Parts: sequence; C-alpha cells; structure tokens
Amino acid sequence: MMRARMATFAVDDPAKIDDEIATTRRYLADGRMPEGIPATGFLMLVDREGGRVIEVMLFENEGDLREGDATMDAYAPGEGSMHRVSVDRLDVPVSLLTRS
Repeated sequence: MMRARMATFAVDDPAKIDDEIATTRRYLADGRMPEGIPATGFLMLVDREGGRVIEVMLFENEGDLREGDATMDAYAPGEGSMHRVSVDRLDVPVSLLTRS
C-alpha cells in the first residue's frame, strides 16, 4: 500500500514563505526528488494567513517511506524561518494526481 509523510511547519516570518517556495523549487528543478528521498509524489501546501507550510510526500511502500523519512529528518528548514511542528506517516488507500 502507498504511504505518505506529512510534515507541518510553523512559519515565524510569513514574508519568508516565498523564499521557502523558491528553495523547494530549486531542489525539484530537474523533476526528481533529492538523493535519499524515493518519493513518487510531492505537494507543498501553503497557508499564508495561518503561517503554515505542509509538505506531503508519497511513497510506494513502507521501506521507501522509512528511507525518505530518515533523509528528511536530517534536513533543517532554512535560516530559522520555519519550525517543524509535526510529522505524520499515513496510509494512502486512494490517490489521483492529474495535471491539466
């Protein structure tokens, strides 16, 4: 069964959200996840008013989730602008991602 890792971050300075988005886009510029993160999908959700960023990664199986989880736990958000407040690991019984 597909698995997901959902990390929620509190943003200290909402003005820096665009910097975080730009950094994430650079990491994904070649259309692949960074080394050590065997995710098959990624979503970055932004709540500017609430000062939250949620990152969801999709993995084909538990082993891939563990590998990606360990890699992500080693990363730190940039310059103290975001602080991780939670990480959830979830089953994904149904998914549909399309691009128009």
